[in-house]
Amino acid sequence: MQIRHSTILITGGAGSIGSCLAEKLLALEPRTIRIFDNNEYCLSQMREKLGTGARLRYLLGDIRDLQRLNMALDGANIVYHLAAIKCIDVAAYNPTEVLATNVDGTMNLIKACLQTKPSHVFLISTDKAVAPTTLYGYTKAVGEHLFAWANQISTPTRFTTLRFGNVRQSRGNVFETWQHQLDAGKPLTVTDKRATRYFMDIDEATQFIVDASTYASGGEVFVSKMKKYRILDLAKELSANIEYTGLRLDEKLHEKLMTIEERKIAKPFDSKYWIIKKPEIC
Repeated sequence: MQIRHSTILITGGAGSIGSCLAEKLLALEPRTIRIFDNNEYCLSQMREKLGTGARLRYLLGDIRDLQRLNMALDGANIVYHLAAIKCIDVAAYNPTEVLATNVDGTMNLIKACLQTKPSHVFLISTDKAVAPTTLYGYTKAVGEHLFAWANQISTPTRFTTLRFGNVRQSRGNVFETWQHQLDAGKPLTVTDKRATRYFMDIDEATQFIVDASTYASGGEVFVSKMKKYRILDLAKELSANIEYTGLRLDEKLHEKLMTIEERKIAKPFDSKYWIIKKPEIC
């Protein structure tokens, strides 16, 4: 896949990962990057950071709006789908909104892409889609299934999933929570001393997106090889004052990058990720 001279759309492009991805893609000389987001403040902040010009377009819109998506996708060659409601606690108490964005919004994107026919579309997924226990995880698992189905029925457009774990610099993560607690002189909260999670830096995450998308042929799931950390060890690097709160409702003690079935068919590629080519959906 050729990024140079391409027109790229990033949904959820004003988020922490989307903005870093846009900056990295700019260095690869695309024709245009369209940053699509429903947060006008974040769009304006990105405009201040990245500036204006022929290669950047800041589009205010929502993936729930199919007509707006069709407009945003007109003439696009490559699509990165990052838009989602991802806060697990918020998602649990707002299920209709999460489904409308993460499932219906993803289906809207697929419908629009089937009509506008970009060459490649990438879903940014998460390890929480593997044997999900939370509503957020279930919606991302559905998203992966929808992309596999879309790739099967589409000839000109290739649909691929890119799956990784927690990104240290993303908004709403545990490091942000801990920083607020440190600033307030409070103990750092850890749910369980045994809990582990996969983490990567934002530059690693966006480089993974760029690298994997270069080799994508459609229908596969790329899984980043990330390091697993014990949450308690990360907290102790910041403070010795730890408070245990217990696992939240439906929270896993340990996340997984792949299911048992996926591990059987996963092929290592380079030293940084696996590729899972699943059987076609009947």
